Amino acid sequence: MAKKTTATIMSIIFSLVVILFASNVHAQKAVILEYDIPTPNSKPMYIDVDDNGMVWFTELDGVKIGRFNPREETFTEYPVTFQPRCIVYNVLNNLVYFTEDASGNGHYGALFPKTGSVLEFPTGLPSGSSVDCTLDPDGNFWFNGWDSQSLSKANKAGLENYVLPSFGYTAGLTEDPEGNIWMTIVSAYEYNPRLIKFDPSLGEPGTSKGFSEIPLLVSQATIRAPIAALGKIWFPIIDQSKIASYDPATGTFQEYPAPTPDAGIQRIAIDRWNRIWFTEELANQIGMLDLRTGLITEYPLPTPGSSPHGIVVDKNRDIVWFVESAGNKIGRLTLR
Repeated sequence: MAKKTTATIMSIIFSLVVILFASNVHAQKAVILEYDIPTPNSKPMYIDVDDNGMVWFTELDGVKIGRFNPREETFTEYPVTFQPRCIVYNVLNNLVYFTEDASGNGHYGALFPKTGSVLEFPTGLPSGSSVDCTLDPDGNFWFNGWDSQSLSKANKAGLENYVLPSFGYTAGLTEDPEGNIWMTIVSAYEYNPRLIKFDPSLGEPGTSKGFSEIPLLVSQATIRAPIAALGKIWFPIIDQSKIASYDPATGTFQEYPAPTPDAGIQRIAIDRWNRIWFTEELANQIGMLDLRTGLITEYPLPTPGSSPHGIVVDKNRDIVWFVESAGNKIGRLTLR
């Protein structure tokens, strides 16, 4: 049963950060608000926003799907069976999809916002967890497993599992304008970092057809979830505190170092102004890469040690939403 909770005014913290951009002569302010999640120590991980502006997030240790209503400043929580990780909202059918950890055997699920009911399904894979996910324009739900050497597609017709060409630890999923699915992968101890591209038109379930791998220019790096934007694939290099891009048309890489060393960049998102937003888990900041200037601006969070993780941009309202895994909060950032 879903539980609804109101966020009290004391749980909202304001932070004004004045930033002077090199490309502009006037100062710009960022307003950061934080909202306490009702379940203590819930460890929020991933976040998305629906077309009505409702914010959806997963509670890994709370074993719940959470919804935050920004207009009413209220939370609603929906218990699930296994630890949820990734979450996406499907505008085509008004459903919320998510992946789950289940003692080494991943599951995935769907939540019906109108009724609060939840459906959960096993992946059928012998090992691994269901971790990152994305939706394609047709509403197909794609997800991978951290160590299952698989990419899966779920829809009304059922589930299809595709086999990655080599074993590794995967992170992130994104779709480019041509319909290709991208993810990052590393071998043990973060060696052999590479991007994986999957062409669904060439893929066959149970095989590795349609996959190709693009090695990075370094032999060892901790890379995470990519996004496709502006004809490139963007991804964080955690241990180097960089945002990197790969251009499939030219086969070239470009890197943008964050001002803070050892920032622990985790997740990235893009707004309608083509600015790359990202969480700095170790530095306890939100970062923004302005592609017009190539400059990165960092915004400190009000709560110390909050460990921001998942991030999403509500492009209809120009709001950056993120979760604070250690702070047990939902964060909201707007520029003024």
